[in-house]
Amino acid sequence: MAGDGEPASAAVILVINPSESPEILFIKRRISERDPWSGQVALPGGRYRSEDGELSETIRRELYEEVGLRLGEDVELAGSIQPLTPSNVPSLKVRPYVGILRREAEIVVGDELAGYFWTPLKNLRRRVGPVYAGGGRWLRNVFYYQAGSEAVWGLTANILNRLLLHLEPLG
Repeated sequence: MAGDGEPASAAVILVINPSESPEILFIKRRISERDPWSGQVALPGGRYRSEDGELSETIRRELYEEVGLRLGEDVELAGSIQPLTPSNVPSLKVRPYVGILRREAEIVVGDELAGYFWTPLKNLRRRVGPVYAGGGRWLRNVFYYQAGSEAVWGLTANILNRLLLHLEPLG
């Protein structure tokens, strides 16, 4: 069950080479009026459905639907981080999970996505400034991470921030 009767969601942080130069997989969402995160950079994941039973099944389903990866075969779950709430859907609780991707796994972009890209964690740059929010809107003075040419902001930036705080003591 998702827990406490509240809507839940799962995001998976996929990392390759965890002991060397870790990289993270980002997805770029396709533009859609039905998607509150339309066009944004995000992590693979999605909303819990009652037929999932558990969030681990949500992760299994969403990983396969979005990037063609199979939990247990291509991705090994390494743990999770405390849930976060997106500001645009305050009733939603998102539990981020950390997964380790095996090198030979191939990414297959699902219908909801415009694409994907990898970024070394060491190349992420924390910034504050304007970001494009979609629909012709710009937001000022937003905390975000620069990942190549993309701005990673909102819930995804908050998840990254929490992940990086956990990794910092490790060196």
